[in-house]
Amino acid sequence: MEKVFVKSDKICGFYGTLELVVTEAATGKVVETKTWDNLVVTNLNNQAVYLVGGELLAIGYIDRVALGVGSVAATVADESITNPPGGEESKAVTATFGSSPVSVTFTATFGADDANGVAYTEAGLLFAGVSPSLAARRVFGTMTKSNLFVWTFNWTLRWV
Repeated sequence: MEKVFVKSDKICGFYGTLELVVTEAATGKVVETKTWDNLVVTNLNNQAVYLVGGELLAIGYIDRVALGVGSVAATVADESITNPPGGEESKAVTATFGSSPVSVTFTATFGADDANGVAYTEAGLLFAGVSPSLAARRVFGTMTKSNLFVWTFNWTLRWV
């Protein structure tokens, strides 16, 4: 990975974008792509301060995307999403780093047999090993997952 150094007299904030790619499970054909800005919550900024301060053991890392059923508008004070009745529905992420602009994209895929039969209304990007665990959140219109489809989330955080 090429390192990019930017001279600045201030620390900038995070900006997030969430993309959902819906594909047919049987054919792999993309049937819908949705892209939203998302809300980066206070916890992500707090974790970044620990990182800059050298407290590597005090912070977690982003490790999963979770689906939820909450419908209250996102706020910077949010600490979690509302889990569906059966408990947390989440998938591990892989991280891909970009350099222009400096960014990281977390990708999680809910396969044909995952998270079916629930009317989801939100997604969250979550840390491992810390509480609260929420890094970013997006509320959206009701979408019900079924075994006919695969949902791939690409959650990009940029430093601006």
